[in-house]
Amino acid sequence: MKAWYPQGTLNDDGTVSFAGDADYRGDGTDDVLLSAEVSGSALEAGAKTLAFKHLTTQLRFTVQGDALFGTTTTVKSITVKGTGVPTGLDLRSDALVYDASAGVSVPGIDLTAGHYPDRTDGRKCRNDPSVPLGDILRRRYHL
Repeated sequence: MKAWYPQGTLNDDGTVSFAGDADYRGDGTDDVLLSAEVSGSALEAGAKTLAFKHLTTQLRFTVQGDALFGTTTTVKSITVKGTGVPTGLDLRSDALVYDASAGVSVPGIDLTAGHYPDRTDGRKCRNDPSVPLGDILRRRYHL
């Protein structure tokens, strides 16, 4: 028996697909967990323990500006290349399933629409070029 999160859908080929799981956001902020296989029967004494491990890595981006960038420099996007947002699990090899062809775009950066993620001090950023770069992005992502 194995256990994992998010639940997803177990396929006949031993894979799990996260598509359609209401708890899965699919934007790189989900933490994917998988336990090692345990076996036994109801006749065996002793408890079985599911030991979960994190299959994703948490990256935290903190962008800070200084005098070299000036007050009009903005962050338009951040893309982590060579990886992808998990789309499922392969239970036969205990591996994440993902498409690394496009990389992962960090969500929540949409400066052209005047939207900034919440600042760490609870105030909202405005579409103002004088907003310091360090206030624009302080978020965590699981890749």
